[in-house]
Amino acid sequence: MSSPISTYTKGWFSAGYCLFCLFLRFPCICSRRNPLAGRYVQIMGVMFAVRFAIIPLSHTLNILERQDLYLLWDGTRLALVVGGLWVGKTLEFSHITAVSVYSLSMLTAYVFLWSLTWRALKSRSKVLEDLKNVCTLSRSKT
Repeated sequence: MSSPISTYTKGWFSAGYCLFCLFLRFPCICSRRNPLAGRYVQIMGVMFAVRFAIIPLSHTLNILERQDLYLLWDGTRLALVVGGLWVGKTLEFSHITAVSVYSLSMLTAYVFLWSLTWRALKSRSKVLEDLKNVCTLSRSKT
């Protein structure tokens, strides 16, 4: 039997894959009016699909009372985005490369948020399992 998080992640992965395939074709749809918009959608499409799947999980950290992990994620995201764009400005990246760096930074931050949430859930389930075992042992003694 698979866990609810695993089922949730597989469903969103499938939806994200379908969106990704659509984004690959987007420049063909809007290339006559503004080809640059289609290119931006291609670059940022995967990042937004992953964001769409991961952001609802971020509230799990608040529910688990792990605001420390949420603060860690926010700080990491800030450092990745500002650092990536600063490096791009320093090295004089083109606008396409700068958007690619931004998208990659955000994608990395969302994957990091997923891993933090996954680890927080695993540790909470272990604590609950240990508590259940302690309660079972104390009942058996009485």
